[in-house]
Amino acid sequence: MERKTTTIHEFLEFLGSRVDQLHPGERPDATAKIEIDGKKKTIGVVLAEYRLKALPGEATPEREVPLMWNSVQAAIRRLTNHLPALTYTTGEVFLNPHNVPVPSHARKLARELVDLALSTDLTFQRKAVVERFEPKYPFLRKHVEKIILLETKNSRRVDWKCPQAEMSPVGFTPEVILPTILENIKEASSYDWGSVNERWLAIVAPGTTIFHTAGPSPEKMTWPTSGLAHQGISAGFDFIYFWERAYGWYKKIWPPAPPVRKEWRSRELDLFLTGLFPSDI
Repeated sequence: MERKTTTIHEFLEFLGSRVDQLHPGERPDATAKIEIDGKKKTIGVVLAEYRLKALPGEATPEREVPLMWNSVQAAIRRLTNHLPALTYTTGEVFLNPHNVPVPSHARKLARELVDLALSTDLTFQRKAVVERFEPKYPFLRKHVEKIILLETKNSRRVDWKCPQAEMSPVGFTPEVILPTILENIKEASSYDWGSVNERWLAIVAPGTTIFHTAGPSPEKMTWPTSGLAHQGISAGFDFIYFWERAYGWYKKIWPPAPPVRKEWRSRELDLFLTGLFPSDI
């Protein structure tokens, strides 16, 4: 229950809501008093996790990334044990979802991460965001989209983080979430909504959605909105959202609206960073 409530809170804040009250429940999963777009409202929220083990014909990625990243972390610890310059340095690594490294590349990736950290001066800024990599870092160029380097001040040897390793990857095409929507619409008709103003369904991908590499981006995809006008409003939900948590975008499926991308970090990471930089973050 606590995990669901935390996810709902993060989702509402990601949309830009100010959450004044949030009460966990069972059916729906929570009720909340929020302010969004200058309007105050009381909403009921049903949370549905979206998971697809793998895309057709592909290996299941669910365990591969965490195992690979454990090896990277172990290699970084070995490399930095005798490097005083990196005693108070850590990083967060955002992998390329279309080219995730295999476990056998963990040591080479760790070596390049350490070399990059050694060449980055964090004396004054304490934080650096790197999104372009020189040719001398071939594995970073191939497998990494972005790295955030952090000077951890008083925290020694903090493990490097990777969102895709902490949140299980999922495969994704828009049409496969339609059964999830219809199933929740059917169940929602029997829920005790109380006096809420609006009924929301939030479908959350807790990890990174892995799109077909030859397929369209979220903005260009065809989303399953046909038929939801009748089923969604009369029998279940006023608003239906899909939230891709790791890479920070959401799509209002009903009423239909374009996908929205936003800079975001999880509450866990936010607390972690705030603890390091209470006056800077």
